[in-house]
Amino acid sequence: MADLEKLQRFVESLSENDYLRLRRGFGIGLYLYNQLRDIAPPYLLENLQRFDRMSFEKKKVLLQELGGFLSSYRSLRERKRKLEQVKSKPLRDFLIPLDRLSFLDRSELRVLQGLGINTLLDLLFYFPLRYEDRRVLSNLRLVRPGEKVVLRLRVKDTKRLREGPYTAEVTCTDGDEEIRLRFRYRRSDFIHALYRRGREILVFGKVRTYRGERYMVHPELLNEEECGRIVPVYYNRIRGEATRISSKTRQKRIRKAIERSVRRTAPYLPEYLPSELLEKYSFPPLKET
Repeated sequence: MADLEKLQRFVESLSENDYLRLRRGFGIGLYLYNQLRDIAPPYLLENLQRFDRMSFEKKKVLLQELGGFLSSYRSLRERKRKLEQVKSKPLRDFLIPLDRLSFLDRSELRVLQGLGINTLLDLLFYFPLRYEDRRVLSNLRLVRPGEKVVLRLRVKDTKRLREGPYTAEVTCTDGDEEIRLRFRYRRSDFIHALYRRGREILVFGKVRTYRGERYMVHPELLNEEECGRIVPVYYNRIRGEATRISSKTRQKRIRKAIERSVRRTAPYLPEYLPSELLEKYSFPPLKET
């Protein structure tokens, strides 16, 4: 495992004195790749393998992404260290009904009960279907076709389309490169109000290319609170009156309820696997997972 504090200082030193060390250095990408290959996400590792062949501007952007990742990872390790000092509670404390949990509101309870989640233990063990990487990228040059990413952009122009499969198109920029957001609605007037010229936006979607032009189809417009991390995506087809709630709203309520429950109660979960199995298979403690 790399010395993360030392590595972060090295990354920060590359930007000092107007990036003098970055301009003169050689083999920086290879060094960073070898130090981080066991912990960094795939998109960072792929870019680090190409780092030494990148343009100077691209290197600067990637260093910013790398600095953010190292800060987040060090914070996560510190939280794990604190968890080890928390005393567990008996399992019966986790079999209480959801409606006795003061930190869940009524709207969240409706959605959770519609999913058949009835106790705190049910809630803590309701696992995601998949995860989405919603860490923000501010440079289109780092995006590869087919990737689902969050982009920070500025709106340049919005227009109606008379021909083709789409009815509205929004042209955006990261400051250098452009990307188009395309929509297919019968009535697209609201697109002009939502994507006003000059507005700074955060959008999530799959980046596609056609004849060298980047575009997204029906991207999701996000706020700052919904970005900057990897988020879980849960099964949310439910029964009962909560079916009238949109899928996106149900997803948000499930995510917030589980995040709050995990933060408040998971550190006290008792371990049920024998220590021999934990050691034999290198399983992390339950409260950590």
